[in-house]
Amino acid sequence: MEGGRPKRVKTTANHRSRSEFGSSSAQAAREGRGDPYYSLILQETRLAKFQGRKTTYVRYVDLTWMAEQHFEFPHEFEAQGAVQFLELKGQVYPALVREFYANFRYKDGSYWSMISGKLFELNEDLFMNVGGLSSNGYGVGDCGWVKETFDAGERNTNHAQPTVNDLRFMYAVKNNVMINWPEEILKVMYSVSTSQSKLLPYSIFISRVVEYLHIDVSDTIIIEYTDKDHLVGESLIHKMGIYKYGNTWKYQEDHTTVDIELSSDEDQTGTEGQNATAQGEPSGSASQVPGFSLAHLDAMEQRLNNRMDLHFQELKDSYLADLEQCEERLYAYHDNQYQNMRTMVQSYVETQNRFIQTSIQSRSDLFSAEFQKLSMLIRGDQSLAVPEDAAYPPPSHS
Repeated sequence: MEGGRPKRVKTTANHRSRSEFGSSSAQAAREGRGDPYYSLILQETRLAKFQGRKTTYVRYVDLTWMAEQHFEFPHEFEAQGAVQFLELKGQVYPALVREFYANFRYKDGSYWSMISGKLFELNEDLFMNVGGLSSNGYGVGDCGWVKETFDAGERNTNHAQPTVNDLRFMYAVKNNVMINWPEEILKVMYSVSTSQSKLLPYSIFISRVVEYLHIDVSDTIIIEYTDKDHLVGESLIHKMGIYKYGNTWKYQEDHTTVDIELSSDEDQTGTEGQNATAQGEPSGSASQVPGFSLAHLDAMEQRLNNRMDLHFQELKDSYLADLEQCEERLYAYHDNQYQNMRTMVQSYVETQNRFIQTSIQSRSDLFSAEFQKLSMLIRGDQSLAVPEDAAYPPPSHS
């Protein structure tokens, strides 16, 4: 799609006079009867607070392709039962997504929402039928090794750097600790519904819920998303600085150093194993150490932090270099303007001086000529006599 913008489609069939949340009073009365929370006035008031709230940028994956590229995480997410959820795609209904969050609530141990007058519970069946997600497993916040929940929505921090919670979540997935995905998603939804500024996540999932519940979408704006701009593929992976070398995807800067690092680690591990054997410890004890531990996660975090620091330093250096060039061009421009102005002033002064000198000389010459004539008249100089052939008037006879 040109410009990386999703296609917007406004349906025109079956238009009705209604507010954006689109619930008729009769249908709302049937679905939310007896619950003042879903009165028309309160729905409109809540929805007004969500006007202008944007959804998070939509991304989805083809885990089959990822597995064919020899990535490991597709198999781990398959074990989690999250493949269907991560591959959800299709049309999105932004207005209905905003209505979903405006009417989202937690009541009596359950999560509820209402869209176009249809009240529904976000229960296990809905998550299983729409996203293929099971509620079997641990809530991330309930695990002893995790204190806080994983927030899959957009955060107001550096998205390129993983948080501690992200790393703990990765640890759970890598070690096949089953996660209660619906519970974690609902916690994020509730956090967003009570916030006044967060972007609205899970728009693809909510739009599939709308279709699953057969909610009328004939009078709402539809946004079409294409694989070109939203499927996580080679183009996006390359933007992260990861390229394929043989059958392995690596960071470009790691391509020439990773083998050396691994070789060094293997040599060190072999030396430690030999020392342990020499001290009477079984050489197989090293195999009992898990292949993916919190130490690995700490190393990953440090590595990512170093990479981001290097990237920001490069940006800073580039900015300072551009700023210095800009200052030099600015100084050169001012110097040029000053020289031009100085030349113009000098030219003007010289012109004025020549004009004044010419005027003075002209006046001086004129004054000298007049003064000379006057002097001759006073001395009676004959050279000023009238020529003989000049015509004189006849003398008068009085």
